[in-house]
Amino acid sequence: MLLVCLGLMATDAITRMRPGRGLRVLFLAVFAAVAGLALAHGTFDHLSVMREYAVNAERFAREARQHVWLALGSLAAAVVVALPIGILCHRVPRLRAGVLGTLNVIQTIPAIALFGILMAPLGALADAVPLAAALGIRGIGAAPAAVALFLYSLLPIAANTVAGLKRVPQAAVEAARGMGMTNWQVLTGIELVLALPVILTGIRIVLVQNIGMVTVAALIGGGGLGTFVFQGSADGNRPGAARGDSDRGTGLFRRRRARRAGGGHGSGTAMISVENLTKQYGATTVVDGVSMVIERKLDHGDRGHLRLGKSPCCA
Repeated sequence: MLLVCLGLMATDAITRMRPGRGLRVLFLAVFAAVAGLALAHGTFDHLSVMREYAVNAERFAREARQHVWLALGSLAAAVVVALPIGILCHRVPRLRAGVLGTLNVIQTIPAIALFGILMAPLGALADAVPLAAALGIRGIGAAPAAVALFLYSLLPIAANTVAGLKRVPQAAVEAARGMGMTNWQVLTGIELVLALPVILTGIRIVLVQNIGMVTVAALIGGGGLGTFVFQGSADGNRPGAARGDSDRGTGLFRRRRARRAGGGHGSGTAMISVENLTKQYGATTVVDGVSMVIERKLDHGDRGHLRLGKSPCCA
């Protein structure tokens, strides 16, 4: 926490200094080098976050790739669709209010609600069309997450395209037409080039938005880094109980029970109950948690309970 605070203070100080581009790149390179050396040296290995990463390193890489694929894939599809929509709305002003209003309505739907809305039609499509199911389109998983992110991405790109084209100086357009350029040449060579900074701003907004919203996709089996977020919430954020304390406690209990069965001190019976909470995502089974309760019945009628927590895993 102290290092984070120092980093924020250093960032604020560098911002106030207003360094040049080369100096900013130098500061970034120094920071990356220091962070890399600290990680390689093992300075942060005692942190629970690093311990969790050490256990799930392979799975973390897989979920990170899924996270990036969902964010960038939906962004690319949205650019292909929203850019022509923005150009059309600029060329035909009477369509602008209806199209952008519809996209605004989609933007107001909460992410979890939209994921739930898309589950039914995509599941029905997978049942009706075997090819869709073979392509991975189903009610849960990456398909509804990708479609929802695509719908959320349309408005910023389309609206910024319209705004950017409106800011193009009319004199530049008239000069291009006076030189004999066709409408397509004016659009691609003059208007889109001058509107590109505003369009890129919309794309940047969508990219940041998608990276954050992919986290919620883990609730419907879409994968991504949100898997670890919700797993940590379900575990009560207890790395020790989640990564081995349960096994050690069970082994200790069994050894004590064996000693008592062989003539050790004390008597009584013991019962162990294990409850598995699983979810099925297509061919993938996810074990959300295993809660184990040990109950020992003593001779005088009292009962002792020992709850060993949850041990999440994925199969």
